[in-house]
Amino acid sequence: MCESLGKSLGKKVILFNKYHSSFVPTKDTFKLEPDYSGGSKMVELITGPLPYFEAIPILIKALRWIDQNGYTDKKCAFQFGISMNTSIYPDIPRVDQLNMLKFVLGFDENFIYQRFPEREGSLYAKSIKRIIPTNKFVDPSGISFIDKNLFKVPVEKNMGVNFLKLPSGYFEVRYLGGKDYQKKYSLIKEIIDYIVTYTVQTLKSNTYFSDNDLKILKGFLNETYKSSSTFIDPETFQKKYPHMNVMVDLRSDPQILRSFFLNIREVLYDLIVENSISEGLVNYDTNLGKFQLREIKTDRAYLLKDYDILDSSITGNILNCRLYSCDIKDSSIEDCDLITHNEVERSKIMYTDIMYTNLSLIHI
Repeated sequence: MCESLGKSLGKKVILFNKYHSSFVPTKDTFKLEPDYSGGSKMVELITGPLPYFEAIPILIKALRWIDQNGYTDKKCAFQFGISMNTSIYPDIPRVDQLNMLKFVLGFDENFIYQRFPEREGSLYAKSIKRIIPTNKFVDPSGISFIDKNLFKVPVEKNMGVNFLKLPSGYFEVRYLGGKDYQKKYSLIKEIIDYIVTYTVQTLKSNTYFSDNDLKILKGFLNETYKSSSTFIDPETFQKKYPHMNVMVDLRSDPQILRSFFLNIREVLYDLIVENSISEGLVNYDTNLGKFQLREIKTDRAYLLKDYDILDSSITGNILNCRLYSCDIKDSSIEDCDLITHNEVERSKIMYTDIMYTNLSLIHI
């Protein structure tokens, strides 16, 4: 397989049996290795950085080879990186200096979703069109300028644009993929060209926010504030979400809840607005400074992070959680502890401790 692929690409391709092997590919030597996110038969081709006018012909040849010798399904993805050679383009700032807030404000995700509609809503290439103010509970109507230090954009691996790579001088685009994506070369190239052009434009005006940027930002903030009005006090919250049982140290005393509500409402906002959870039990353990969730249900977990979760049903992204007797399907589980009797199906498990009581219930 490697010999055939290498001959088609005009490059050397080395096969590795280890997921995330330590070999670093170059422009002349690529690597092929397992990627178990799509099952035991999935492999990933990883190239070294290539100049645009070399990368595009390689892309055409790779897609053609896949079409003739393999196949892609809904779990397959095409991901690429964007960097800038400043020795060739000295007037353009380095990609690691990219103003992420400006990039997100002006980025046209619909350009991508019109060409790959099945990828909209993907849990492994989530929308970047989210702006999170430092304080979600302040009315944004009086904002007259943009201070980028007051807002956060999503910086996680499973985003349509993975900004975690910026310190290394590039970012990763993860939107594309799906069944038979190898047949969509012209659409893939349109998207690559759009993102390259947009990135250059953003870098050239990296420190400047336009009136249109401010208008778009206010639109985001108005939606956030509209959602946050539910979390003003415990009484308003419980009236809106009667099936969400909120406790402090396993006590539901109204006075105690009111005393801790400012600590709790950020988490409630995260669970309900970001992760589509509207029922279950949320307990704040004051001794541990940690939240425990029980009997929650969501099929759109944007990111559940740093929780203890019990007796729950989850589809989505789970990071640094301890899980007990949960039913987890079609999810990404990373840096977690599967403690006992969790049933996991069709999911990607990374850097996670799995206790022996789970083993017969893991179906990848």
